[in-house]
Amino acid sequence: MVDNVGMNNERKPAAARAVSVWLRSEGLSQGALARSLDVTPAAVSKWLTGKQKPPAWARLAIEKLTESAVTVASWLEEDERDRVGASVERLRGER
Repeated sequence: MVDNVGMNNERKPAAARAVSVWLRSEGLSQGALARSLDVTPAAVSKWLTGKQKPPAWARLAIEKLTESAVTVASWLEEDERDRVGASVERLRGER
């Protein structure tokens, strides 16, 4: 399946696909997400096309905005999840 930016959805990170689905379900644009996170629309576009991963603080903010439909851990590769699990829990406690 090819999305509106021409990228094959199967190549996008699962978290990026999940954010796209959530945005559509809420009737929101990438620009609206960018404004709510105080980042540029270009940054959100890079995250949702898999060109970059959002920084940890943005991943946590996205988890909260989506009410855990998109978790912090969903942005991680499987081998990364084990290494950073404790850090994610610590971040959750700080916010």
